[in-house]
Amino acid sequence: MTRPFLESYLVQLRRGLAWCEQQPVAMLPRQIRNVVLVGTGDEATAAEIVGGWAVRESVVPVSVWQSSRLPAFVGPHTLVIAVSFSGDDSETNEAAKEALQRGAMLACVTGGGFLLNFAQNATAASDGNPVLAVAEVPGLRHFPHPPIAYLLTQLYGLLQRFGIFFQNMTVEWQQAIDLFDKREYFIQDGAENLALGLGRKLPVVYADAAFAGVLRRFQQQLSHSCQQLAHVNVFPEPGRTELSAWRHPEDTLTHTTVVLLTTPADLPDTTQCMETVRQKVVPASGGVAEVRLTYGTTLLDLSLYAVCLFDWAAFFLARDNENRPPVGSFPFFRRD
Repeated sequence: MTRPFLESYLVQLRRGLAWCEQQPVAMLPRQIRNVVLVGTGDEATAAEIVGGWAVRESVVPVSVWQSSRLPAFVGPHTLVIAVSFSGDDSETNEAAKEALQRGAMLACVTGGGFLLNFAQNATAASDGNPVLAVAEVPGLRHFPHPPIAYLLTQLYGLLQRFGIFFQNMTVEWQQAIDLFDKREYFIQDGAENLALGLGRKLPVVYADAAFAGVLRRFQQQLSHSCQQLAHVNVFPEPGRTELSAWRHPEDTLTHTTVVLLTTPADLPDTTQCMETVRQKVVPASGGVAEVRLTYGTTLLDLSLYAVCLFDWAAFFLARDNENRPPVGSFPFFRRD
């Protein structure tokens, strides 16, 4: 992950919002009873983050799927959103084709490739199933990774367009953009401090279940960018069940750093679990890093802020790991 990619977050959010504001309200032929977001890799992570928002906002179930074979319940009253920035992810493309075969309503978020062509051809030959092809935004295609902030705005915009989300998107996302604009320096500074506590350690990250996608994103960035293992889990479940395991093996536990992501949106049960971690888990670990998000008032604000913070932390940790000598005494952290 490069610095220009991270510094483009504001651009991604602004362009994504501008695109969404230009889209008319969709007229669907059937009632939506469930939604399936299909993608792999970074696209699946974006879908999982949006799925976390849907738990608190959507009146219909929203599932995230990472396979070419769709779940059995998909049918005419299902909205399937296929997400592939390249347009050439085989699992996503197969799922999109199967969605139309089952008579589901289909939307495609893509920057080109097979999926864009498929969506355009399906739209031209549509038998009543709405197919929306989202074209790439100029200036973002050159990045080595899918633009996570832009994908999030598109997914949210589509779900609002189809009546799944009811909040005023312009107001919510402009609030998030203003927050980023004001806090960009502080995000980077906090991320660099967080990275300092994660070097040569196994990060174990906990948060409320609404932030499961955010944690998955952080775990992926630590794996890909830093070549460093990490463990993530959410409260109240299944993370609460895991807390009793913080006894063995002791040598491994002392090489961990516990990262606690806490926000004003956390459920009361999550807050209790966090306190249990502080009292019973942290003493057995190799250290703790508290990430308290106090800026932002909505789950959307807090999630976007956390994604940016963790992405910057992975960037700084990757830089630091390159400058550290190999560690041979503890096999979990040995580098080739």
